[in-house]
Amino acid sequence: MIQYVVSVFLVLCASRTEAFCNSSPCITVDVYYESLCPDSVRFIVNQLATSYDGLKDHLDINLVPYGKAIHRRDENGKWLFSCQHGAAECRGNKAQACALNSILNSSDNFDNKQSLAISLVECVMSSSNAATAVPRCTVNVGLNPDMRKTINDCVESTDGDRLLVAHGDKTHSLNPPLTFVPTIVLDNVYSSANQNAALVNFKKLICGQIPAGAKPAVCRYY
Repeated sequence: MIQYVVSVFLVLCASRTEAFCNSSPCITVDVYYESLCPDSVRFIVNQLATSYDGLKDHLDINLVPYGKAIHRRDENGKWLFSCQHGAAECRGNKAQACALNSILNSSDNFDNKQSLAISLVECVMSSSNAATAVPRCTVNVGLNPDMRKTINDCVESTDGDRLLVAHGDKTHSLNPPLTFVPTIVLDNVYSSANQNAALVNFKKLICGQIPAGAKPAVCRYY
């Protein structure tokens, strides 16, 4: 099995302050996706979200909404974005970037920030229009009015642009480069075998990474 090491990329404005695993082994899962990509929807809704609760103690998930987009500055220094599925996808990517940043770096004492982030993204990606669903989904998952305002302000400001640029730079640092969306990376190492397995049966893939004595109940058949 050919494996490629993913370049380490540190982005202060998009980084978070804690890992979320409660058990060993802790498996880092990076998901590079797009807000309006059908394959991204299928993976997040049918694989990641449905498997998450039973595996969450072993998962440290990084969601990177950007995909095959590109970004550049115009002559005035303003960031411009072009996305595979059009301008609506760029706005959807930015809205998710703002929401994820607000949740994962919040000073509020949520029981599990990662669980809240997964619930939000599942809500958005399962909506009929993921490009505009973030405001409704922030209400559905119970975010308070102040946080909802912070997210909305982020989307409408250059803060959102900077977050999306950070996700783009992280995506562009992948080695080998991203060619398919979603791209799933385990423990900072890209493997085509893991990529294909994640798209078909994410639960089975993760259970296979956990030693027999440490497997949670959801892995009893794997």
